[in-house]
Amino acid sequence: MESFQTNPISLSYLLGSIHQRRLALPDFQRDFVWMPRATEQLIESIARSFPAGSLLFYPFQPNTFKPRSVENAPALNGDPLELVLDGQQRLTSLYQAFYRVGDHRYFMDLRRLMEDADVQEAVFSGTASALGGTPPSSLRRSNSSSRLAKYSEVRAFTSGVKQFLTNGRSRGRIEKRCARGSARSTPSL
Repeated sequence: MESFQTNPISLSYLLGSIHQRRLALPDFQRDFVWMPRATEQLIESIARSFPAGSLLFYPFQPNTFKPRSVENAPALNGDPLELVLDGQQRLTSLYQAFYRVGDHRYFMDLRRLMEDADVQEAVFSGTASALGGTPPSSLRRSNSSSRLAKYSEVRAFTSGVKQFLTNGRSRGRIEKRCARGSARSTPSL
């Protein structure tokens, strides 16, 4: 009898596997249904290094389930290596946020983090059709009265901001802001 194994896998590897069509969904999976705020909450949890739940994969076998691509990912052009049995909403939301596809774009206001804002106040989104050179009013948080002077797309968060967070001078202040507040779980499926 086979047993389950846990293997930590990097987010960039998982999202890259979706983009390269190695990771897909079985045809019985429901469609993507998360609202933008749920994706923001997941990004906030990841920024705080909170656990984001487990994922369950099944090795693809041609005679089992028909595969389909993750919403807004490239269409499958062959058989994937694995299918996502649990975690589809989380992976789809992160894929769309980091690859800038779908109806919304996600941002992190680094200046707000440097000015003692909580990470929850620094992550925001807006519709892709509303985007321009600076965040339009539709992208501003309703509970934020200050103008967003500088912002960064979440995709940049994965490559550059982690290095920024580990830079000695700013690290302590930002880590304190990211850890502030009560721990909350990631959005449920």
